[in-house]
This record gives sequence, structure tokens and C-alpha cells, in this order.
Amino acid sequence: ENDVCNHMDIAYDTLQAENSHSAVQMRKHNMPPIAQPKSAEVIIQVEASTISYHDCIIRRGQWWRNSQVPLPYIPGGDIVGKIHHLDPKVSSKIKIYPGDRVLSFIRWGGNARYARVLAEDLVPVPSTVDAAAATCLVGSYLSAFQSLHIGQKNATRYKKASLKNKRIMVVGAMTCTGKAAV
Repeated sequence: ENDVCNHMDIAYDTLQAENSHSAVQMRKHNMPPIAQPKSAEVIIQVEASTISYHDCIIRRGQWWRNSQVPLPYIPGGDIVGKIHHLDPKVSSKIKIYPGDRVLSFIRWGGNARYARVLAEDLVPVPSTVDAAAATCLVGSYLSAFQSLHIGQKNATRYKKASLKNKRIMVVGAMTCTGKAAV
């Protein structure tokens, strides 16, 4: 599969620049670079992604984590896309296949054309759901999903009855994530 259209992305060369326009770099690729997956990773062809609060914090140079932000920095943490490539062993283990639509939260780089994601961090998305609409649900609903399914194996967590006969107390049900959990 070749990406024959021109692809552009925006990356930040520096953080905390006096003039924010001087920090932005527009890059044009006739064929976007595609990362190679490591053993438990999947390459997602991104259909939609977000710019979130944590992207803004990084852009302002206020990232509080112990890790360095890679430069050039490509924003975007919530992604929805189709599986472009994965190891057949990973595919049979988690029951997700090339062409399947999935969503995930990644640290950064979601505004790129392709993203490398751990297979265990993927959640299936029906093809009938709009990618942009699904992307907006990642922050709240994926957090709720992961919280509700902590400790479950991938094969169990996606079954319809995975929470049947479980007692769950949702604290803070008026928050976005709380409402998603309920």
C-alpha cells in the first residue's frame, strides 16, 4: 500500500520559543516515513488525532515528567486509525488484524500519518463510527475502560460479559471519566 498523496506535518523544533511561529517547522513528505514495529508493537495509519492539554503544556516547555520531549516534537496523544502492520504472532494473540480500526492513547506523535503503539494498548472501534468522533472519546472512555478492566487479560477484556457479576463502585461519577464508567 502506497501513500501517493502529499503528506505534510507540523513539528516543533524547540519549546518555549519567544516567537511561537519561529519554533514551528512545516515538513512535506511525498512518502511519509513509516516506523518499523518492535516485537509487541503495531503500526497504526492514523485517521484522526487530537491536540490535548498535555500537548499545550509540552509546547509551553512546562512538561513535568522525568523524560525529555523528543525534538522535533509532533503533538497528538489520542488517536484512531487502522492497523497498517503487526506481527502475525501479535495478531493471533490479541485478535486484532491488519485493516481493523482501533483507538489508543499515546504519549506524543499522534498527529503524524503513522504511529507505533503497543498492541496491548489498543481498543477496537467499529468501522461504522466516525474516526474524529471516536478520537474525542479516547481521554474519558479509554481511561474508564482501562480502570474497569485492570488485571484482565486482553482475551477477556473485550468480551461483552467481561464485567458480568462484578461489583464496581464508581467514585466521582460526575466527571467525564466517571460518566463513561457508569
